[in-house]
Amino acid sequence: MTTKADAGKIEVQDIEELNYAVWPWDLRMRQLSSGRMLANLDFAQVNGILLTHERWSKRVFATGATPRGYLALAGLCADREFTWCGASVCQGVVSCGLDGTAIEFGTPDNANHWVILVPTGMLTGYLGAELTADLLPKERSLTSPPQLVRQLGSLVLHIITLLRSNSSYRSNRLLLDAFQLQLLAAVTALLACADETGRLATTRTQYAACRRALHIAETLRQPTRIDELAAAVGISRRGLELGFREAFDISPQRYLHRIRMNGLHRDLRRAMPGRETVTEAAGRWGFVELGRTAVEYRQLFDESPSTTLAREARLDCRRLSDALTLRA
Repeated sequence: MTTKADAGKIEVQDIEELNYAVWPWDLRMRQLSSGRMLANLDFAQVNGILLTHERWSKRVFATGATPRGYLALAGLCADREFTWCGASVCQGVVSCGLDGTAIEFGTPDNANHWVILVPTGMLTGYLGAELTADLLPKERSLTSPPQLVRQLGSLVLHIITLLRSNSSYRSNRLLLDAFQLQLLAAVTALLACADETGRLATTRTQYAACRRALHIAETLRQPTRIDELAAAVGISRRGLELGFREAFDISPQRYLHRIRMNGLHRDLRRAMPGRETVTEAAGRWGFVELGRTAVEYRQLFDESPSTTLAREARLDCRRLSDALTLRA
């Protein structure tokens, strides 16, 4: 039984829709910049390899894991660098993750990037077990010759465009097999020439402390003093502030506030009208000044809390995983 090809576009208008749409990526994404989130995900699936071209209008910070069972690689389509596990992803650098790698990343406003997911079993079948073990990345970012990164990125975008433009291509087995081989060859060339040192934005010790702070922040629902958070991860307040700025391009104070605001948005987005009130949801996230909270909420999400609460709770946009479950 073989996997059919697929191609299309997913359009979302909400950070929670984006969280839903990107599965099998296991992510918790938060919107950091103000305004309505608009995201376009052009995708194609070739014999089980998933390709995406993603454009997100608003700045995002995410924690979570890459898809299980896949090698994930991502790179820039434009000069809009993003951070990935403490490293800066620029021209000549790709972010990577293998089989459920724990990650965190931050994207800028108007992010524009490509992504490829290759089943690890397929890569093993193509290269053999020994060579695959040697080439698979051990780090979360790779520096490779810029021409190889551009070659893979251009191939990803080219195949997406072709398969979206003509549905007959999706049933052409010879063409799909040729695309599969081209993608595997381009991925192999990039991995074979890659340097796994990466370019960390801060010291490893400082970055490790900041990562611990991120995990603690995931559990917080009430306002928290930054010096208390710094003490909990064994670093000075100034060290935490500098580390956040350098690794994640945001202050810890602003990040903690944005986490709670996104938590409020998530609860309101998923609530059933009549079973939840804005006041109740805001209280759970430590917001007691409702007037001020409503103003800040509207600035961030471009709608009032009550408007979010009134929207349909069910998320029914297409997901990337839908393309991977098609069977011939």
